Amino acid sequence: MRQFNYKNKLFDMFFTGYHREYDSYKDTNQKGLLERFVEVCGEYLDEEINPLIDNHLNMLDFEKCPEELLVYWWEYFGSIPYAYQVLNQSEEVVLPYPNANTRDVLKYAISLYKIRCTHLFYEVLGKFYNVVFELIPQNFTELAEPYSKYDKEHINFDSKYSFDKNNCLECLKFKVKIHIPQGVFEHFENTNEWDKLKKSFLLVLNKYLPPHVELITSDDIEFISSTAIINL
Repeated sequence: MRQFNYKNKLFDMFFTGYHREYDSYKDTNQKGLLERFVEVCGEYLDEEINPLIDNHLNMLDFEKCPEELLVYWWEYFGSIPYAYQVLNQSEEVVLPYPNANTRDVLKYAISLYKIRCTHLFYEVLGKFYNVVFELIPQNFTELAEPYSKYDKEHINFDSKYSFDKNNCLECLKFKVKIHIPQGVFEHFENTNEWDKLKKSFLLVLNKYLPPHVELITSDDIEFISSTAIINL
């Protein structure tokens, strides 16, 4: 309950005992015309205006923020896939899984962006989607070779060649094992909708890839049933 209301205190805030004493047309409670008019104004503030502004700071608290405003925060933080059960894509993938808790994802969105491009990022991100992302490097051995390899004749650095497209030696390649709850695994095993599920997770994985990592494809994803993950 609010400790302050305008109806009972607005008159005392702007007027003195002189105005109350000489106020005209007093009623049985000895309130004059001016005081009753000010009470009407105060009642309007209490009932119509205050409810809209009293909880204004709640809009910044994702635990208390009204549901209809969450979509604006979701868009503000980059339309995180499935964090609002909506995709900001030209082609939507409609599946009951994966879906993250909207408020939790938005609450930690900034913290997640701070650790983006790290293994810890995908470890934490997986918790929101109730999965475990296991990223397996494919070409680290090749990249560990001495930099003298760039002196080879077939490697071109100027704009006349397609260095960035075909023979980029700095692009890392990953395969991803996604550990999902056993019940979810059995569901997709029975419905044989693995392609749809892969497409869903590709939206999550590729959205946050570091710039030096090749885009993950459907062939790079493998789903593994895990009894350690509880179905939500």
